[in-house]
Amino acid sequence: MKIFYVNATSGAGSTGNICKELATAYTLSGNECKIFYGNGKDIDKNSIKISSDFSVKVHALLSRVTGFQGYYSTCATNKLIKTIKVERPDIVHIHNVHANFLNTYKLFNFLSRNDFPTVLTLHDCNLYTGKCTHYTDANCNRWQYGCGNCPQLKKDIPSLFFDKTAQMFKDKKTVFNSFKRLGIIAVSDWIKSEAQKSILKNAKIKRIYNWIDKDVFKPHPFIENEFTVLLVSAKWGRNMPKYKDVLKLSNKLYGNIKIKLVGKIEKGLLLPNNVEVIDYISSPKEMAKLYNEASVYVHLSSEDSFGKVIAESLACGTPVIVYNSTACPELVNEGSGYVVDVRDIDAVCERIEKIRKNGKKFYLQNCVKQSEKFYKYSLINETFEFYKEIIGN
Repeated sequence: MKIFYVNATSGAGSTGNICKELATAYTLSGNECKIFYGNGKDIDKNSIKISSDFSVKVHALLSRVTGFQGYYSTCATNKLIKTIKVERPDIVHIHNVHANFLNTYKLFNFLSRNDFPTVLTLHDCNLYTGKCTHYTDANCNRWQYGCGNCPQLKKDIPSLFFDKTAQMFKDKKTVFNSFKRLGIIAVSDWIKSEAQKSILKNAKIKRIYNWIDKDVFKPHPFIENEFTVLLVSAKWGRNMPKYKDVLKLSNKLYGNIKIKLVGKIEKGLLLPNNVEVIDYISSPKEMAKLYNEASVYVHLSSEDSFGKVIAESLACGTPVIVYNSTACPELVNEGSGYVVDVRDIDAVCERIEKIRKNGKKFYLQNCVKQSEKFYKYSLINETFEFYKEIIGN
């Protein structure tokens, strides 16, 4: 089978690593795989960068000025379309494409008109909304019937002047309904249920969780001398609700409790003395070490299509506390952690104290068992079977 992947990155970040892991596994089993991407750099000969850094910046500027997201980068898109025409892949698997490197509507129209079997992975909600990657915090349901008058125009990929979300929503609905062979991979039950209410409802939708590498994320021998609360995010900014939650949490925790905060910090951001800041970590082995050293992982995000850091923590035997929002609760079962109401820091503190009282070992076995549903190779095999199903349709 010949498989083409399209994603913002290759071998970097969550979605870039997923594409690389899929391509590597399938190549080893005798398939031909290529990754087409627009940002960063990957020296792998089967990873092809289709857009220059300059064109990405131009695309981003045009998107902000005109309000149209993903309608530019025509040269890069033509390059990809030409390759697809010549090499005729058996399946085209689209991941994160809202990254200013591709004219997504031109690509989708081409794939539909020429009946190329296509799979979309919903790493967030962008593919079925006017432009938003998430909408739960904004309490918006316009994506179910038609966007417009967007309450998050300046969020995610911001538009500076014009609201084109109604037109972008209409264009997506038209092109997705024109596919004969379209498969949707939802990375959680939550986003699957959302997709079934969206413009993608006529496609074949299957839940396949994102996965973790259990050869890396596994329990290490530890001595629980110091109680440590771990917080992880790609970035922390002063206008982010989760940053405000960190401040509240640090003020309410008492006793010999240490907070470790991982991620890029906005310049000039002030944090309390009991919070140790650790810069963004790209190494899975380094992250596994931090999970193992932690007594509990607290997930302060309220908008997640999956929540990979939650699964990684569980695989390392570290209990988790998550908000009762989007996909987060379905990753946690009884004995592996706790679910609390969104932004209820008092409840977070109560659960932290309960975990401190019980000790990490009390949760370890249940955490590891719960993480088995995110086993890498079984989910990669499941994805391959889904390809065959879409091609067969």
